[in-house]
Parts: sequence; C-alpha cells; structure tokens
Amino acid sequence: MIRAVNLLILILVLSGATFSQTPSPKSNVCNSPVETPNQFPVTEPVIFGKPYLVPKLKVQLLDKYTNKPFAGAEVTVNYVWEWLEYPYTEAPFGAWSEGNYSATCYANEGGIVEIEEYKVEPHGWYKGIYSIGRKPRFLNVRVGYELPYVKTKEKHCHTYTEITKMELDKCKRSGKCEFTIKDSCPLDWK
Repeated sequence: MIRAVNLLILILVLSGATFSQTPSPKSNVCNSPVETPNQFPVTEPVIFGKPYLVPKLKVQLLDKYTNKPFAGAEVTVNYVWEWLEYPYTEAPFGAWSEGNYSATCYANEGGIVEIEEYKVEPHGWYKGIYSIGRKPRFLNVRVGYELPYVKTKEKHCHTYTEITKMELDKCKRSGKCEFTIKDSCPLDWK
C-alpha cells in the first residue's frame, strides 16, 4: 500500500516536472495591457482625460534591406498618454509627463502581430490650478521591437515606431488598421 502511494506520488511529481519544462508557446496576439509599474506616484490618479478607443491593429515587421519578415521578434506595444506633472523641478508651472499601458507579443512566421482593440483612459496625479484646461490626453501607440543584428557580436538592437493618433483615426474611418513597419538595426550600429 505504501509502495503504491509512493509510486503514485513519484509518477505525479515526474509528470508535473515534465509539464513544467514544456515551454509556453509565444503568441502573436498581444496580451492584455497593464500599466507600467513604478512609473507613477503610489497614490490613486486624481484627474482623468477623455478615453480613446484604439482599434484592433495588425502590424507586420519587415527587414527594410531584404523585405523578409522578422519572425519571432519580441514586440512591446505601449499605449501612451500624457499628464501634467506638478511640482516639476525644471518647470515652475508643471510639465507634461508620459504614462503608458504596455503589452507584449511575438511576431509569427510572417512577422505579424495582432493587437486587440483597447480603451485607453488617460489619467494623472495632479489636479490643481495649473491643470485647468490641461487634462491628461492620449498621444499614440508605440510599437517597440528587438531586431537581430548580424554584423557585430551584439545579438539585437532595440527600436520602435509610433502610430500617431491621427493615423489611428484615419484607419478607424477606413476600417483598415494594418501597418507595415520596415526597419532594421542600423548598419553602423555597435
């Protein structure tokens, strides 16, 4: 009886170890965005701007020199807004600071990532006299990626492309929210 229980425990432990060693597949659909941690004051936001609905996007990453897709590239999508920060050392009346939500995914064989529709709610941590007429506002979607670099010992370079609010509004009107980004690590990058 004890041997049977020990054998059962051993089988469960081994099968659990096997399952835990199986890598999770890297998806080309970006996960749910989260606010970037340790970026803002610890307190809750006190002022809110007009929400902005970012449409569902399809982004393809291509090498600008070869036109080949960057399959497997890690992609970080930032939904960027700005808010008035006060007090601010260099600006007596406050200064605009950026905030963002962020999501991660990986380009598929065709270099494509899919970004689900997301409602950005710009917010901030100062609501005083200098914030009159200066509510937090949505800016853009920043698509950052890590690309391979083959001419040096370094393995990757990190860069990004911004999709402006104007471009997002245009694609919403047309119903075609597909973007092709042609980029590469700079040839002289070290």
